[in-house]
Amino acid sequence: MKDLFFLIWHRWKPFQPLPVSLLAGQSPRRLLVAQLQNLGDSLVTTPLVRALRRGFPSARIDVLVNKNSQAVYERNPDVNECLLLSSWQRGLVRWADFFRLLPELRRRKYDWILFDGSAVAFSYGLLAWTAGIPVRLGFDWRHRGILFTHTLPLPGPESTDSMVTINLGLCQALGIPAVEPSPIFPVITEERNRVMTRLQKEAGPQRRPMVVIHPGSNWPSNFWMPERFVEISQWLIHAYRAVVVFVGSPGELLPYQKLFAAHRSVLNWEGRTTLGELAALFEMADAVVTLGSGPSHLAAAVGATTLVLRSAEQPRDRWDYHQPHYESLYKHVPCSPCESVRCRNFFRPMWCMKLITVEDVKAALTRVLQKRAT
Repeated sequence: MKDLFFLIWHRWKPFQPLPVSLLAGQSPRRLLVAQLQNLGDSLVTTPLVRALRRGFPSARIDVLVNKNSQAVYERNPDVNECLLLSSWQRGLVRWADFFRLLPELRRRKYDWILFDGSAVAFSYGLLAWTAGIPVRLGFDWRHRGILFTHTLPLPGPESTDSMVTINLGLCQALGIPAVEPSPIFPVITEERNRVMTRLQKEAGPQRRPMVVIHPGSNWPSNFWMPERFVEISQWLIHAYRAVVVFVGSPGELLPYQKLFAAHRSVLNWEGRTTLGELAALFEMADAVVTLGSGPSHLAAAVGATTLVLRSAEQPRDRWDYHQPHYESLYKHVPCSPCESVRCRNFFRPMWCMKLITVEDVKAALTRVLQKRAT
């Protein structure tokens, strides 16, 4: 029904957004970037913010954040200030929170507001229009960008562009020079020191390979089987005498309690790190194994050697980075990309993740650890 509404609106064309390229050569004095998604989307947007800073060095660049993205942008050197909209992902409650912030948004008189490629719902355009910001830039997906003033079409699943590249397409259309397509997350020295002290206390001072495993995800369609993570951990201990550190949000590591009890070399850091400390831990690791979730982007941001077990719910390259220290294991299946939070394959549930075998992961980690040893 929603698709039909937006299609009728698009055909009628009472208001048609203009191409972003028409803004090339213009320089806003006050620019607001809206990033109200989760950790991964927030990190993927950081190269876009850096490009905007280099393209508009004298502009004030603020970021509209929620609690997830606040931790990313409050330390970002390209941002002047973060404005917190804490309830944006909580249904109708978000609008009550937004209207509390609305007078402040209007008082600041932003010239432009910009949305990245993950903000394609109609509600984002409505937010920008309600805030009275005259130039509203974003991506149009299924005609939902009707309240933006200037848009780019969002590439479909057939595109091989990564989301970082797609976001930077806005800067290309604005005539802003390209930047390195890598996420940005500065790690503070105090965070490194705290993590190092904790590691020495729990794993001992002896230098051994350290592999960090993050087995959780907000999307059940991304899950890999816990028994396979257990097998990988045991193999790392026996083959490399490695220290294996499991990280995750509270409740994510319940399937691994027997593993923690059986092996002193397997550490349970569930809910024991801040985001900055998690980044520092990734930075120190010989390898990070994670699913296609926010921590995979955090690992890429700090230059960690990263192995991502990626489901086929999105096009293969959409959330990857073309970096020498970054590798993803991906198995294409006929139902890909499903773009679904939960697997909808009734006859072969989680088919794409089950096709990623323990041997696949062992082979990838062997390459990584041998390279680190030389």
